[in-house]
Amino acid sequence: MSTFKQLRLMITIELAARGRDDLPIWSSYIVGVSARSSVEGRMSSETKSTPTKFGVALFPGFQALDVFGPLDALNNLSDSTPLEFIVLAATLDPVNTKVNGPGRIGQSIVPTHTFDNCPEDLEVLLVPGGFGARDSAILTPVAEFVKRIFPKLQYLLTVCTGSAIVARSGILDGKRATSNKRSWEWATAQGPAVHWVRQARWVVDGNIWTSSGVSAGIDLMFAFIADRYGEGVAKQLADRAEYVRNTDSSSDPLALQVTKECGEQVYERDSFLSCSTTPWGVGIRETSHKWALSILSAGSFRT
Repeated sequence: MSTFKQLRLMITIELAARGRDDLPIWSSYIVGVSARSSVEGRMSSETKSTPTKFGVALFPGFQALDVFGPLDALNNLSDSTPLEFIVLAATLDPVNTKVNGPGRIGQSIVPTHTFDNCPEDLEVLLVPGGFGARDSAILTPVAEFVKRIFPKLQYLLTVCTGSAIVARSGILDGKRATSNKRSWEWATAQGPAVHWVRQARWVVDGNIWTSSGVSAGIDLMFAFIADRYGEGVAKQLADRAEYVRNTDSSSDPLALQVTKECGEQVYERDSFLSCSTTPWGVGIRETSHKWALSILSAGSFRT
């Protein structure tokens, strides 16, 4: 017998004991609330989906750990949960992590599908970041694909500046999201209508999950697994990987560190832009391929 039927029966028995056979108006309210709670609880349980069809959207110059960190968690999850995983790109040519310029190495992944023949039943799409996203010719096809496929997805996950790519599509307008803190100014400029959350390891808004930079994607994926498949499953997978999870989405010390670092650091050219508004003095000198950034006390510069 359901909870609300039991409650109604109890009220009826109590009234009968008092010599009454009518149910007061307030009893209908209680029964109604109980019924709604029962139905809502059942619906919540039934609608908590456990997706099995995952995919990643790649582009030249994607960040390796943005993809392989979350993917390793899914690989291990697939030992106990049947999963499918596809690799999407503009063409079927191997996609390399290397961006243009000397002094970098890279690895390639061979796509299984193109953006034009993505399976209709894809449930979860992962969008990584990377320096390749700074090239509009590379970014635009990915953003257009995400915009086209999003209505069919159950969940959209982004890592690092992958949120900047998605922001360019307009999908994040009016939603909360986060991104790589060292590329904050560039990333947030891609979506002026987005409610960007700086102090966050990851952010969830509806069916969209966005993470901070690079390694934060691992925490995001474990949080996603915990939410969809259970905390016990996520903990077991993290322990298996000997990974110490950050389970607090608002714990993001790097958001403050970026604006408080002292001493000389070397950043990629684009990363400098996100540090240019710090309250400390910033001196730069251009080397062959990078900017050497000296962050000193306020008002002090060194070149």
